[in-house]
Amino acid sequence: MPRPRLVRAAVAGVVGLALLSGGGGSYAEWFDTATMGGATVTSGQLLLEQQAMSVTLTRTANGATTSQDVTGGLAAQRLIGGDTLTFTVPVKLLVQGDTLTATLTLDTSAIAGHDSSAALRDAMVRGMTVRINQALTPVPGTPRSWTVTPAQHNTVVTATITTTVPTSGGTQGQTLTPGAITWSLTQNGAAA
Repeated sequence: MPRPRLVRAAVAGVVGLALLSGGGGSYAEWFDTATMGGATVTSGQLLLEQQAMSVTLTRTANGATTSQDVTGGLAAQRLIGGDTLTFTVPVKLLVQGDTLTATLTLDTSAIAGHDSSAALRDAMVRGMTVRINQALTPVPGTPRSWTVTPAQHNTVVTATITTTVPTSGGTQGQTLTPGAITWSLTQNGAAA
């Protein structure tokens, strides 16, 4: 190849390289961006809202039955055999979440108190009945426990707990100090 052709080929190569390199010393890359619309994520909830509890004393004396609200003054009452105490314990369920299930449990184990007379406490617990105002599915083998789902969201579940002071001897002059009645709500199948 004659020299002038070689020089022209070299110059053409340098010019081509300069054009491909973007000139001015920068290397451009091909790229593009696209912004996608955001998605909203909402978490569910599993909560209990405590409602006002009440205690009613029902007494039959001289052939007449009377009931009175003793919520704020149960300690001042001198109970007699045959008196019935009714504890009304409502709670509001907040249950939201796809496929969420939970267990609602009512713990009445302390209702007769731990520092109460054993004879009086045992007699009151033995005669205790518990009802709830909703048609919930009981948890098999677990007393006072029910399955709840988002279908029960914003539902007020009320437990009515009734117990009668025994008329049998051995419970007179005894002290009963009612303890807490506790609702709990626990997610089923939650990872520990």
